[in-house]
Amino acid sequence: MANPWFRLYSEFAHDPKVQMLSEVMQRRYVMLMCMRCSYVTLRNAELAFQLRISDAELTETKTLFIAKGFVDNDWNLLNWEKRQFTSDHDPSGAKRQQKFRDKRKQSNVITLRNAPVTLPEQNRTEQIQSKKAQAPFTLPDWINQKHWDAWHSSPKRKKATAAQKQLSVDKLDKWRQADSDFAGALENAAVGGYQGLFLPDAKKAGKFTDDPFGLRTAL
Repeated sequence: MANPWFRLYSEFAHDPKVQMLSEVMQRRYVMLMCMRCSYVTLRNAELAFQLRISDAELTETKTLFIAKGFVDNDWNLLNWEKRQFTSDHDPSGAKRQQKFRDKRKQSNVITLRNAPVTLPEQNRTEQIQSKKAQAPFTLPDWINQKHWDAWHSSPKRKKATAAQKQLSVDKLDKWRQADSDFAGALENAAVGGYQGLFLPDAKKAGKFTDDPFGLRTAL
């Protein structure tokens, strides 16, 4: 289908190659673009009729336009495709609309692919526990920082994870709430370089049990 319009840039008014043409030749050049836009067959006989000129004038025009770089020997307008866009030949906008729909459809696919999936309650609980286990460890202010650091300076304790450190804190807190000597347990572990924690009186009795993380607890 013929395109009802084409792009004629403002540089036409000051392009030296164009403005050095006579007004007659400028008109013929514009007429060639109009015919190209309408897909008129550009042959010598048809061109002479469309431009309302003689064969001699057509030959003169062709020679000049080839020298200026406007056309080739077959009357093809040079740089036409460079200056005109494919979308210009779709007046209804059907191709642009289809391109927009395809892009939106692709966007929806990506969105659905990356959308969070609702997990069963058990899986969500496991995720919460996992996040807690990976959370940074903070030592409570009721624990002696100096004794704690000394206890964790041993080669084995240096490898303790945040979760294992929290278990040690929980153990000390349990003893603290039971009015047991939790501070003495930590101090003895720091001084003696023990791997586990145990209450001072339990050490004297020699009765201990190992928990799953290698921390000995008084029986």
